[in-house]
Amino acid sequence: MASISFKIIALTALVAMVLGKDIRSGGKFPIDKDDLSVAKVAPFAAKDIGSEYTLDSVEGAQAQVRSLNVL
Repeated sequence: MASISFKIIALTALVAMVLGKDIRSGGKFPIDKDDLSVAKVAPFAAKDIGSEYTLDSVEGAQAQVRSLNVL
């Protein structure tokens, strides 16, 4: 019985390690500058800085994962 329990725990840990490598919990991470979301947000961001600014090109892009706790 203990042998089966150990194998289940080991398998669960292995699956968590393999699948958990892609989970991003906070912080910034690079994204493709040609991503559709960048194309939507970049002109808005340039205009929000000041109406005299326009977007010429995107040199790099980052995304950030945020969590919101609503009570």
